[in-house]
Amino acid sequence: MNQIVKTFIFMGIAAGLILTGGSVAAQPLPENSPACARGCGVRGPADDLERHKMVRSTNYYNRGLKFLNRGDYKKAAKQFDRASAQQPANGYIRYMSGSSYYLAGNFDRAKPRLEKALAIDGDNALGQKQQAIARNMLKQMATQ
Repeated sequence: MNQIVKTFIFMGIAAGLILTGGSVAAQPLPENSPACARGCGVRGPADDLERHKMVRSTNYYNRGLKFLNRGDYKKAAKQFDRASAQQPANGYIRYMSGSSYYLAGNFDRAKPRLEKALAIDGDNALGQKQQAIARNMLKQMATQ
């Protein structure tokens, strides 16, 4: 895949994020996350574990964005995979992982991640623009 096509796809991903209110800068801070919905000052062991997972996921996600912005798609995908391991029900993180593998040309890894991202519903579902971009990537992979 040539650099022009990769740039176009990356711009499409970024545009989809911006149009749907997403961010290409960072995930919400853990203090603003569902892990702290009952207040970060009053927690039990289960809340501490959830908060720890959120912090780790945020760190991996932000590292992934740095690699993605540098054009190092393989490293970005690995960081998004690590973030997804901490939050497996987050469709957006799976989408970022699948998109990064797609841009790296690793369609075998991109396809299942994009399919899982599209299958997640509820609060963790992808926005319409990300769904359209993911479906387009899956369609393009099917023709190759």
